[in-house]
Amino acid sequence: MEGNGKPKLLFGAAARDLRELLMLTQQAMAQRLGITRGHIHKIEHDEARPSLDLFDRWREAFGGEFDLYMEAYVTMYWCKDTRPAPDTCRERMS
Repeated sequence: MEGNGKPKLLFGAAARDLRELLMLTQQAMAQRLGITRGHIHKIEHDEARPSLDLFDRWREAFGGEFDLYMEAYVTMYWCKDTRPAPDTCRERMS
């Protein structure tokens, strides 16, 4: 949790890591998604959240790789968190 009581956002770091894994620049990623490089930057630094429409375009652009990557990324961070882990994390850790 952040100091303001809100859970820390994970999407920005996951989006940046996936982009770098695919060896894409922010500009190339932005062009694939139909948004500006500045918007990609804001998302990657958790200064903006993607709309549902943009999230869907992300999934369409990167298909199954995106879904698997996001699931693994979020699970990894939930399981490391100090809060009680969701059941899915407990099952995967067993």
